[in-house]
This record gives sequence, structure tokens and C-alpha cells, in this order.
Amino acid sequence: MWLKRTWLVGIGVALVAGLVALLSTMLPPPIDAYTLVQQGSTGINFEIDADHVTYTRAKIYRRANPALQEELADPYHSPVLAIATDTFLSETWARGGNMAQTRGVFQDYETERLVSLMLQDGNRVFLFHETNGHALLLTSTNSSEAGNPSQPSQDLPLIDRVAQEPEAGFELEGEVISSWGKPAWVVRRQAGPPPTEHSATGVLYPSQGPYTADLDLLGTEARWTIDQASKLFVSTETWALTPTGRILLSRTEIAPLEVLPLSSLPETWLDPPDDIPVVDVTSQAMTTLVIAQVSGANAR
Repeated sequence: MWLKRTWLVGIGVALVAGLVALLSTMLPPPIDAYTLVQQGSTGINFEIDADHVTYTRAKIYRRANPALQEELADPYHSPVLAIATDTFLSETWARGGNMAQTRGVFQDYETERLVSLMLQDGNRVFLFHETNGHALLLTSTNSSEAGNPSQPSQDLPLIDRVAQEPEAGFELEGEVISSWGKPAWVVRRQAGPPPTEHSATGVLYPSQGPYTADLDLLGTEARWTIDQASKLFVSTETWALTPTGRILLSRTEIAPLEVLPLSSLPETWLDPPDDIPVVDVTSQAMTTLVIAQVSGANAR
């Protein structure tokens, strides 16, 4: 009788263990907050042909100096407007088929004043920012440096990039219905005050980063809203942690990625503006190199 009971108990334990193992394989794997953020920063990876372009649009807020925002900021006072504006629009078009053709525009959200512009056409890159009085033209002789715009990501030109942070501190806060109308995860991470080169005066132009010089920073908190289906960022936020509470430093709200026919763009979509002076950095570098080589030969 004792042996029979022992045998039945053994069978019961085995059945329970088997059932637990089966349930563990049926349950979804645990969600890792750090992995979600890394996947979102990498973006999606798919191929599109040369007859199509990807289009990404983002609304960006960056905290400006409150003292400067008290002044009148309008299109007729452009020097003041540039340092008082705190909301921007970023748009990026990237052609597929490994054509290395990209247009990235960063402008004032309300007035459409151009803040920065990046144009890539093969090995030639045009770069402009409002802090300079001219644009730079760079030409590379290495075609591999042109990149692969047929594999779009959310590493958008001219806007915030997700820093490569250590894994510690990432926390899955919960699930929400995002601005895309779809389920999304919310991940957050707290960190110490970020180092800055302008700790005393702060950045002058909000297009370069949020203003924090007037804050007693105890730390910062980053928040990401990540679409569950695509694993793409819906929004990113950075908050300042101060003795009096949390203050929003920056927010990026990203629209869903679109694929458009190339024919929908004007033929001039990669042409730089005529009213921006251009300095050909490549030509200057080549001229300097030739002069140096000639001077060295003459010295010998």
C-alpha cells in the first residue's frame, strides 16, 4: 500500500512539473525595458526600391531661456525669434534603392523659419544651421560613406538621438494607447544631471538643446513611448528633476513612417536654397593639401 501511494505521488509530481513547463512555454517572454529602447532607437529594417522614399515627420519641443521668451518673438524680430523659439518641425525624406539621397529639414513649427537643412545626393552633402552665416558643402570620394537610406530608421537627421546608455535603470512603467491610436509601452529611466559645456550660461539657441542653466538639477528622467506592433518610438521626453518638481526639457512626437512614390516629390527636392552662401569645404581642403605638397617639394 505504501509503495502504491508513493508511486501515485510520484506520478502527480511529474504531472504538475510537466504542466508548469508547458505553461512556461505558452506564456510570452518577459518584456525587457532596455531592449525596447534599443530597438526603438535602431528603427525598422526593410528594403524599398529607388522609385519610393520614406517620409518621417516629428514635432520637437526644447526648453528655451525663460528670460528671453519674455521678449517679443515674431518674424519681424528674427534675432529674438531664433533664441526664443522652443517648438520645431523635423521632416526627413530618404530615397530607397541604395541611392544615398536624403533631405532633412528642421524649421520653426509656427513660422516655418528655416533652422537647419541637410541634403545628401550621393557623395555630396550640404549642411546648414542657423548659428552659421553659411552652409558647408562636403564631398566624399568613398561611396561606402554615403550610407544606406533604403533602410530607414528613427535616427532622424537634425533631431534628438537616443544616447547609448548602460542597461541599469530602465523601467517598464506600463501600457497606454498612444497618439497613433495603438497600444504602446512606456519606459522610463532616471539619471544624474547631464554634463554640459554651457553649465554657467546655457545654450543660446533652443535648436541646439534645452536650456537648463537656471535650474537646480538633481537629475533627469527620460521617457519613451514605444509602439507595440512596430517597436518604433511614438514619443520621447526628457524631464529635469528639481527640488520644486519636474520640468519638461524636451519632447519629440513622431508621426508614423510613410512610404511615398518618388514622383510625388518635386524635381528640385535635393536642390539647396539660392539665398544661402555655400563654402565648399572639400575644395578648401584639397587646395590646402596641394599647396602643402608644392611647398614641401620646393623646400627639397
